[in-house]
Amino acid sequence: MGAENVEFLEQDPPYTAMGWNIAPDGLAEVLGSIAEEFPRLPLYVSENGAAFEDRVLLDGSVPDGDRIGYIWSHLAAVQDCLDSGVDVRGYYLWTWIDNFEWGHGYGPKFGIMRVDEETLDRHPKDSYLFYRSVCRARSLPTEACSPQVRVVDA
Repeated sequence: MGAENVEFLEQDPPYTAMGWNIAPDGLAEVLGSIAEEFPRLPLYVSENGAAFEDRVLLDGSVPDGDRIGYIWSHLAAVQDCLDSGVDVRGYYLWTWIDNFEWGHGYGPKFGIMRVDEETLDRHPKDSYLFYRSVCRARSLPTEACSPQVRVVDA
């Protein structure tokens, strides 16, 4: 990281495919702390996402329930902040397509849109369909999506 005195503490599971722990309560805590310190500052979550192992089915679909659960839980944390008066004006998911990560190449799959590495064709993952439905409805389902639940195109 370019710093000699950095210690990484063991974090509780669950983890992403990159070994990062998943803690949506941490997002809510940070947003709340910033809002307390800077009460008139509008907040934006500029990059929030996670890499998971994608499994492409024979029909080309990608049932990425872990990513759906990640997105849901972080959007729910943002909603809790909004409900408590934190001025969150935007949430930007990282990322729309699988992309090149400087330290890891094309290995980690962050995107909600799968990119076929041979043809460069793009195919929506189930997380894309979920996120699109949330954006269209302008609301979050009240219950978390199970990783086993396949979101269908509505």
